[in-house]
Order: sequence, then structure tokens, then C-alpha cells
Amino acid sequence: VQLTNWLVKPLRRLLPGLFGLDLASLLPAYLLQVVVVALLVVAGGGLAALPPELLVPLIFWRGLLAVLRLSVYMLIGALLLQAVLSWVQPYGPLTRPLAQLTDPFLAPLRRLVPPISGFDLTPLIAVLLANIVLIFL
Repeated sequence: VQLTNWLVKPLRRLLPGLFGLDLASLLPAYLLQVVVVALLVVAGGGLAALPPELLVPLIFWRGLLAVLRLSVYMLIGALLLQAVLSWVQPYGPLTRPLAQLTDPFLAPLRRLVPPISGFDLTPLIAVLLANIVLIFL
């Protein structure tokens, strides 16, 4: 939080949230990914391959896909870390923040899949579903 507050706090005054998404955090991540994609296109010699009217929308589209892909990877990491911490240190300081990050994704699955012999299999199902999403991204 301290690492990004210098950028996110002023943007929060300008950009309100939308559908529960923090646009002040997503916009810089998206713009950074657009810059990375543009640099990769320039380094790969893609400027000569496509006309500019196709290249610019392609760069912005690839930036959006990159942000979505990174978000899914971060979700998978949080789910795996939460699962490991539940075995090793179930009441540690990271348990609650990880639960706050992953509960919006696990709560609908928990309504569909009951615990089996006391084991919650919803993180495993969520990781599998996230990997399926990654296949399409």
C-alpha cells in the first residue's frame, strides 16, 4: 500500500469506483501494461508489420488482456498462499487480509460445494476455474 499510495491516493479523488472495482488502482496498472506491450512491439519490429490504425487498438487490447492475466495470476497466488497458511499458521497476521481478497471468489463456490469431511475444496475448484480463464486469456 505504501509503495503505490503516492499514485493511487490522488487518482481516487478523480476516478470513482465502478461496479466494485477500484479504477484508481486499475488505471495505472493498465497504462503500465500498455507501455510494456508497446515497448515489446517496438523491440520486436512490429511497427512495420501492421498499419498504425490496427497497431494502436491492438496494443490497447493486449494491455487489457495483460492486466486481466496478471489479476488471475495474483488470485491464484493468493488462493495457494491462503491454503498453505491454513495448514501451517491458521491464525497468522496474513490470514485475514488473504481471506478478504479471496472470499468474494470463494463464497459463491462454497454455496455450491459443501465441505467434504471437514475439508473445504473450494480453493482447489477456484484455482482450476482460474486456470481455465487463463487458457482463454
